[in-house]
Amino acid sequence: MTPPGERPVIPAVPLTELRPARIAPEVLQSISVTSTEAALDDFVRARSQLVHSDAALEGGGLTLEQVQKVIADEPLPDADAFDVAQAVSLRDATVRLQELVASDTFSLTLDLSDELHRIVAELEAIDAGIRRWNSAVNADGKGATVNVRGQTFIGYRRDDLRVAADAMVSLVASLEHPVEQALNYAALATYLQMYFDGNKRTSRMMMQGHLLAHGYRAIVIPVEQEPAYVDAVAAMFTTGQMHSYVGFLAGLAAGRQ
Repeated sequence: MTPPGERPVIPAVPLTELRPARIAPEVLQSISVTSTEAALDDFVRARSQLVHSDAALEGGGLTLEQVQKVIADEPLPDADAFDVAQAVSLRDATVRLQELVASDTFSLTLDLSDELHRIVAELEAIDAGIRRWNSAVNADGKGATVNVRGQTFIGYRRDDLRVAADAMVSLVASLEHPVEQALNYAALATYLQMYFDGNKRTSRMMMQGHLLAHGYRAIVIPVEQEPAYVDAVAAMFTTGQMHSYVGFLAGLAAGRQ
């Protein structure tokens, strides 16, 4: 039993049980594909919505109109300085992602994840761009802790996390469909908690890059769907299965037609 006053603990699943989630063929077929160039054009048009969504899902208080001003590099003197800085970081990350995809140099690698994380979480994360197992801050080797609706998810310890990250790359590569690869990367990288902060945002940024590189449109999580998003992520941490989050993202992708 959990002692009074202490949160129940959810340990990460054994490494041998870490699995990707499959997406039904009919769902994959319903997600339209075009060219990388067309997908990038759509990405540029959707930049404000993407930045607003990612910021709002992390508690950011800017409106869409304010984010549009951030995208245009216009001043927002009356807005919260941290909210503005967070939106600027997300904007800059989408610009860098666009450059990588346009130059055909994007790939689902941990090194690129580090680069994007440095931009996304430079103001928030300890050792931005440095994975937990490479960080001097993580000298005790403890795993990440995540509050999951009153319970505490305990991530992999340092050495196991390194093994899990390599396993994630292999698991994603074992999938044939680029949409399955992208969405499972987003889920698995979120579950692993490789960084001290900014894991969900960075993993989705990597997902977007892989989708764009294969001619699929980026996935925008509507702010009004935050409760469903929170449910999906919480279920993933609680069960150690990727299905809830991958299924949520796949439903959004299928709906963007």
